[in-house]
This record gives sequence, C-alpha cells and structure tokens, in this order.
Amino acid sequence: MGEIYKFCCSSELVLSSDLRQEQIYQSAQEGELFGTLKMNKGLTDNSDASQIVTKMAHFILIKFNLSSKVVYQSKIFYDRDNVLQQDDVIFVQIGQKCVQHEKLKAGLKVKVHVQFEVNRVNFCSMHYGVDHFNNIDLAFPPSGEPRFPKVRRDECIDMNPKQEAAARYIVGAGTLLPYHPGPTIISGPFGTGKTHAVAKIVMRLLLQSTSSKILIATHTNSAADWYITEHLHPLLTRLSAVQRGLVLRIYATMVDPKRVNKVIRENYALLDGEGCFRQPQLADVGRCRIVIATLSTAIHLVDLGELHGRFTHIFIDEAGQALEAEVMIPLGLASTATVVVLAGDHKQMKPKVYSKECQQRLFQRSMLERLIIWNRNSKCGFVQSLTFNYRMRPEILQFITKFYDGIPLEARGKNQPHPDLYPVSFYAVSGLEKQIGVSYVNALEAETIAILVKTLVESSWPTTEWGEFEASSVAVITPYNSQVKHIRNLLRQKKLGGITVERVQNMQGKQYRVVFISTVHTRNKLLEEVKEETTNRIPPRKVSRVPLGRGRAHHLIHEITESVIRGWRPRPTLHHGGLSSGVVGIPSRMPYAQQPVTGRPGHTTAIFLSEYGPIFPILGRRLRFVVVNVMNAVEYSNTYSKSEEFWN
Repeated sequence: MGEIYKFCCSSELVLSSDLRQEQIYQSAQEGELFGTLKMNKGLTDNSDASQIVTKMAHFILIKFNLSSKVVYQSKIFYDRDNVLQQDDVIFVQIGQKCVQHEKLKAGLKVKVHVQFEVNRVNFCSMHYGVDHFNNIDLAFPPSGEPRFPKVRRDECIDMNPKQEAAARYIVGAGTLLPYHPGPTIISGPFGTGKTHAVAKIVMRLLLQSTSSKILIATHTNSAADWYITEHLHPLLTRLSAVQRGLVLRIYATMVDPKRVNKVIRENYALLDGEGCFRQPQLADVGRCRIVIATLSTAIHLVDLGELHGRFTHIFIDEAGQALEAEVMIPLGLASTATVVVLAGDHKQMKPKVYSKECQQRLFQRSMLERLIIWNRNSKCGFVQSLTFNYRMRPEILQFITKFYDGIPLEARGKNQPHPDLYPVSFYAVSGLEKQIGVSYVNALEAETIAILVKTLVESSWPTTEWGEFEASSVAVITPYNSQVKHIRNLLRQKKLGGITVERVQNMQGKQYRVVFISTVHTRNKLLEEVKEETTNRIPPRKVSRVPLGRGRAHHLIHEITESVIRGWRPRPTLHHGGLSSGVVGIPSRMPYAQQPVTGRPGHTTAIFLSEYGPIFPILGRRLRFVVVNVMNAVEYSNTYSKSEEFWN
C-alpha cells in the first residue's frame, strides 16, 4: 500500500457537466458532474506503483476539507481505448450526493485531497480459490508412466501426432485408457496449436461422449470468446444445433453487453430482464454441456456450492499467464476423477507480482511453469510439448528460434509472403525517446510507423497473396502506454483507427498477418538500462517472445538495437551495402555501406539494396534501393565484423 500513497495528493478539481476529450463526448447524468484532477505523478508510467493504480484502483476517495471526516467515493472514468488515460490527469464521476452536499456546479474549481482506493476483489477471489482447492494431486502430481499413447502420422486427420496423442488420452482417460492422477499439460511456444488442440478435443468430447460435462477457463475474455466464435459456434451451426443452454458463456456482471460479440450475446450468454449479464444459477449450469468462463468469473460456479465433481473435464487455457492462486479457482471444482488440462507457454511473460516478498518466494511463477519443472524432476510423464508452428513464415520462425535458446520448432504454416518484403525487416530512424515520468514516446518513430502502415495498406497490400485488406490483420506493438496513444492518434488522423495498437502485455494469444514493433528506445538508452530486467521493455526474452510471436507473414521492427539482435548471428551477404536479411535501417554500430553518402551534420545517409529485391515500397513507389538517415552512424570498412565485441 505504500506504493499507492505516492499518488495521494492535494489537487484542483475542475468540474463540468460533460466530458469532451478527442473523439469522446459524454454528458453527466442528472444531478451528477464530471471532474478533472491533475496528479502530482504521472499515471501512465511503467513503475510498479503506477501499474497497481491503473489496474486495481477503480475508485478515488475525495476530501474537500482535510480536517473533515466526510469522505466521498468517486468512480474513475475509463474508456475502452484508453483515450482518457492521460499522463498526469484522471477523470472522475462526481455522484449526486456529493454534488448536493458540497453545493458543486459546472465551471467551479475546488481544492481537494485525493486518495486511490485499491480494489481487493481479485485478492479475495484468489484467497477463496485457495480455500476451496482440495485435490493435492493437481498441485503435486505423483510419479507415473507416460500417459500419452503412440500415434502414427497416417492416423491423424485434423491434428498432428502429438496433439492427437494428447487428445486420445484426454478423451479416453478412465474408459478406453487408464486414468492417471494429476493434470495433463499441453505446452509449446506461440503458434504451435495449443488452443486449436484444446478446441478439437472439446468438440470431440461434445460429439462422442454424451456424459461429458466440460469447463473451459481462460485468463482473458478474448480467449474465452475465441472458443465460441472460431470453433464451437461454427460446429454447432453445421450440425444445426445452435440452441441456448448447450454452451454457456459466463461474463462478469459489470461487462457491457454491447461490447460483446452479437453471436455470443444472443445465443450463449446469460442476460437478465434489463439486458445486463447475470450470474449463473444451478439450473443454468445443469442443462448445458460446456461452460466457458474466465478464471476470475469461475468463482461464481464454485460459489454455487453443488458443482464439485460435476465437470468431467476442466480445461485451463493461457495457464502460463495466470498466478497459481488464480488457476486454483476453477480447479476447486475438480474431484479425483476429473480430467484436468492446462495449456499455455511458460516461456512467455510471467504473471506480474508487485510485492518484493512474494517475488522472493517465486509467487510470480505460474502453476504451468512449476508443474513443468516438477514433471522434469519427478518424471511424471504428464507434459505434451508441441513443436510444429502453424502461425508464421519459416523466415520469421528461424529468426525467433535463433534468438531464443534454439527452441526446436518446425514451420508448418501456409502463409504466403509479401512479394516485395522480406518477412523480417528492420527499419532505423533518427528519432530520440522522450521521457514522461518513466514512460516514453519516440515521436519520429511513431510518425514513421504511421507512414509505413498507410503505405502498406493503401499502396502495397498484396491482395493476391493475402486477400482483401482488413484492419484486424495488422497490429502495432510497443512497450509503452504513451507511445501506444501517440501511434493511435496518428493512425486515426490517417483514417486507420481500426488497426490494433497495443502494449506488449496485451498481445499474448493474439495473431496478425503483419506486425510492426516499436521499441521506442534508442541504443544508448537501452545500454543504460541493460541491468534493469523489467517487463516493460522489449529486450527481456520472455517479453520479446510476445511481439515477435504475433505475426504470421511479416514483421517490421523499428529502432533495431544491438540488444534486440543479440544472440542472433546470421551470415548476411554484403550486397552494395545491404544485408540479405531484410534490413531496411540499421543500428549505429552495424556495418553497412562501403562508401556512405554524406548527409546532414550528425547523420550518415546510407543506401541499402537487398538481394531479395525491393525491401520496402516507400510511399507506393517500388524502389530498388532505400535511402535512410541513421543517427550517429560510424563508418565501417567493407570487411564484415564477426567479433564478440560487436555482437555483445
């Protein structure tokens, strides 16, 4: 709580009857007002204190007189696109009671004392989950023989042999095959078909076993919805079996139904008489075959009190992103006969723990990661590791596997490459990052990305290979909130507001055809921070796997630095100063042209030519070379340097 108190302050409350901010306009309800508060510390920085406030503080406590005992609670106003989450300003809703008692009206500026109120619901939910967790074999599985049967490739139809082996055990455990106590784990890096395998297993259970009752719990709402929109609803539509009650999707009651997929809302969700989501009752759960919820909303099922052991199968997806106590919430419904499956990638980002004491006790280690280590040490045989990657081009996969510990992945994707772009491209700009609190913006980098996105979409989108352009197929990923908002604004100005722009932490489990990665920092800044392994920068390995694993056909990385390419040692061929690996721009120390062309002071202009043909069609023109400015460039001879000093 000491971190939260850093944001407690005295401030000026500016009152208004409506909220006008960029494209947001909303009028206050009758008798209420909106208030604008300027904080003494920025709220979009990436410090632990700021993250706690923005994630867990939904209300703010306001005193109009420091010596008074009267305290008012006001709700912090958030919008879906985070447009209102400014650096050091928050917007609050002032309730009718406060307006009347303090005689407030629009246009007034009032001195107030504010304190954030932390929402403890998540802590209470996890405590509740631990209290109701009663199957010790799920936490500490006993040693045993491998449970997965051998499967030949010619026996597989819609899954590979490893996926099929896992499916046969999960479907047949306790009937066709011996039941092994403890969970079954389906692990693997991005794009290896973990969610696909779980969905196929669920559909097989639905069709082949009328006695099965299935719970799917995910870390995020988007992952939970994905099971319905991409798998279950198409299957039920083909079987003409779309009916309310067969599949049940549970939402938190605070979720706005208007923001939920229409198909899910009308066919699978629980709504009350006013059109709002409601909590499930025993009758709702009793008549359905499949229940889908997030880890947090699964507490409503546990709270019903009579569902322990009722589910024959429990699937936990995105298990590598969740705290162990969060995973225990739905596992409180499992009996000793329940088949429990955990799916996820323990080598991506870990769940965030802010307490120093908890970090020392490894509370940030997910159940998935701990069980994989347990399996390795105890030889339990309950982990199925997937290695076939179906998401991305072989060139992208090759780069990532060399970058990360040589993960043995085999490319099986069928995504067509861009006819002109090499699948992994690097682009250097001469902009510098600007610090806002401990958040950063690189304006020139953001402008360059906006131009390149517009160019790709309007002038060089290959409809033959990729089909018609859809905004959902392109994403921009960056580590910082301030850079996210700046890029979003630039894309809106270019009428490309539908393109996804998100932080690294919000991109796990998602995939796009083209991904732009904005690292924000320049080389010098990253070298200053090389000892600070925070989750907010691109370079740490578990963070880097997220943006690099999202694209299927093309990655374009801005401000490539030595720390980004550390460990990746390609053997490029110098060809008129160009690298065959698709480098459009280069870091300051990378060897480049034999005879750089002199640019303006402080910069060096270099010409790059790829042996694969045109690297990037600038502003719609299909050029055979690209001219870029590289800040603080150092001249190199035409001899390619392979020294450890250069790479390290």
